Amino acid sequence: MAERQKTVDVLQNTQTIDRPQLASWMCLEDVMLTPVSDLISQGKQDVARAVKNNEMWTLPGTGFSVTAQMQRLFDSFEAHEPITVEEFRNQIAQWSDETVVDVVSFQLEYLSDRLVYPIQLAKDETGEVICPRYGNTKYTDIVQETERDGVVKQSAQQIEAFLKTAPSGTVAFFTSPPGWSGLTTDKETPITFPDTQTYLFRIKHDGTIESATVQTQMTIDENRQLLESFGERCSQNFQSLSSREQIKSITGKVVQFSADYGAGQNPFQEVVQRIHNIVGSDVASKTATFDSIFHDLHRINSLMETDQITHDALLALKNDLATLTEEVLRGQISIAALGERIGEAVLTIASYAQIEKQQRNNTNKRRYSEQTPDYSSKLVDPSFAFSHLEDTLVFLQTLPGCNGGGNTLNGLRNSTTVVLSAGGLRLGMIDSLDTENSSSNDLLECVRCPFCEEIVNAYKKNGRIHCPSCKESVECT
Repeated sequence: MAERQKTVDVLQNTQTIDRPQLASWMCLEDVMLTPVSDLISQGKQDVARAVKNNEMWTLPGTGFSVTAQMQRLFDSFEAHEPITVEEFRNQIAQWSDETVVDVVSFQLEYLSDRLVYPIQLAKDETGEVICPRYGNTKYTDIVQETERDGVVKQSAQQIEAFLKTAPSGTVAFFTSPPGWSGLTTDKETPITFPDTQTYLFRIKHDGTIESATVQTQMTIDENRQLLESFGERCSQNFQSLSSREQIKSITGKVVQFSADYGAGQNPFQEVVQRIHNIVGSDVASKTATFDSIFHDLHRINSLMETDQITHDALLALKNDLATLTEEVLRGQISIAALGERIGEAVLTIASYAQIEKQQRNNTNKRRYSEQTPDYSSKLVDPSFAFSHLEDTLVFLQTLPGCNGGGNTLNGLRNSTTVVLSAGGLRLGMIDSLDTENSSSNDLLECVRCPFCEEIVNAYKKNGRIHCPSCKESVECT
């Protein structure tokens, strides 16, 4: 009894306990605690087993990687030793906050038609440019060294230097075209970016930083034209370069200008207006227009705000992760259960988006009038969402892939992933064609559905062509 009380006292004082002590005698409320190294080892095995079995909570074939979220947690523990129980809780709490940011970013980029994504940056007391929602990580540290042979990181470092020293009212940007990324999956499968992301930064008159990513369907050559419109000249032999070298050449150029440039305009709008002129189409990307970009540029700070339903789902996720942490500490469950809860939360939020999308399509077409059920009351019923999670997984797997979605149904073409890049999360495409079990003729890429009128990757199955968005189908002819 005295030894147990000693253990509880140590826990309450959160003194550092090395692993041999933790393994041999630590307990809490009469339940033995497993060494952290064992928790992580078992967790990795459980996650790997779930991935191998394509368990629903791992979100196979979608743009959100639960395994990457879990690996980030495992890495954080392996990087900070020794560890107390209180540190264990605190690290999971910080990881939980960062995971919520990633879920919101995923919803914004993957589940919505928006094309403007906030990059939330600030300066710490030493003047370093940090990401407050990623545990105050340095901005340049979120960019991987291997992305586009290090060119993206080099441009991010130039942006960091600009943000540290530039006077108020100045603007900088760089642009990252579609195509080769230099990144691979854990299985060394290449990742390709399906769209252009242009990263915009400015020092406001109060000295704070405003920054955002704008996604468009600009081609590599249109990216070149954008840079040249601001006086950045590409090499004379640009057209003879490989696409890989063209991408590196474009991504490596950082443009700076005064906010007075383009009289009377928002400085970010000046960049987007030039993109609009170059592209020559009102559609910017996905099915969204340039007008929607101009609108969102006036409300960058509010774009990360969520509706009440999503807010409640994220709050429940954070609370549940805290509860599951205590169960992990007591040895009652595997730490992989945290990943399972994240996967469930993403599917629940996606199910709301799915229902709203179906409602919007039905309302717009007025095709179902009396036959269409009223889902509005169901949106606040978690049990309804949970009962539809399997269907929602298919919905995520078959979202339009023309500008960032993917399709792995029946082993077809591409799946998607998300990676950390200069603007936060960025969608990438992974080639996953199963040539033995499917044919490219089974997939109809980037076609307009006659029912919902969305651009989708339709697919053939059982003699019918199916729309993954509205679920309608027609007989093959």
